[in-house]
Amino acid sequence: SQRENDGSSASDGAGSLGMVPSGTVTFLFAEIDGASQLWEEHPALMDAVNARHDELLREAIDAAHGTGLARTGDRSAAAFARASDAVAAAAKARVA
Repeated sequence: SQRENDGSSASDGAGSLGMVPSGTVTFLFAEIDGASQLWEEHPALMDAVNARHDELLREAIDAAHGTGLARTGDRSAAAFARASDAVAAAAKARVA
């Protein structure tokens, strides 16, 4: 079965919780592709997979000056003051 919202804040693994940008803001949403099926097939491994995903995403968001907003299961959201920073974070996280 898939984990439900664990109530974690962004500081628990989706970038540093800090000052949310104002004005024109770009949002980044990320999730593990196929997570529902992975939970069904490999439930014992998914906590480690989520932890690693969160770590890589947090590093990418922090490196691109983003602010983690929320984390629910394998899904994360972040905000950036510049669109180019969001793109940089997404690219870094994707190749990690």
